Amino acid sequence: KAMKENWKNPEYAIRQSKRINEALGKKPNKFEKQIIDLIEELALNYKYTRDGTFWIDGQNPDFIDKEKKKIIEAQGCWFHNCQNCYPSKPFIKSNRDKVYNNGYKAYEIWEHDLKDISKVKQVLLET
Repeated sequence: KAMKENWKNPEYAIRQSKRINEALGKKPNKFEKQIIDLIEELALNYKYTRDGTFWIDGQNPDFIDKEKKKIIEAQGCWFHNCQNCYPSKPFIKSNRDKVYNNGYKAYEIWEHDLKDISKVKQVLLET
């Protein structure tokens, strides 16, 4: 329980995340890179933070726009048990409620959403 509390401390979380990510060579995956490309193409203010550079209440979101207090979570269909793509896998509840409670609005982009890039662009522009 004490370790869980430590991760709620932003300084601790950032320091530890950087160590872990450096050791693992953590970089954006293919799906996250596609979202980064869309964010850049649309000239949006979201920054990739899954590398451990931003924490909120013990959670490390994928992308954040600090100015507008908005978060984008890139949900890989296999890893997050997408019910559209893998209906027989048990659903994993997201951490969106924790993010909302801290004044941020969270949006999810599922991996299968990239089949319709124009729709994803529309969602990004409206968020």
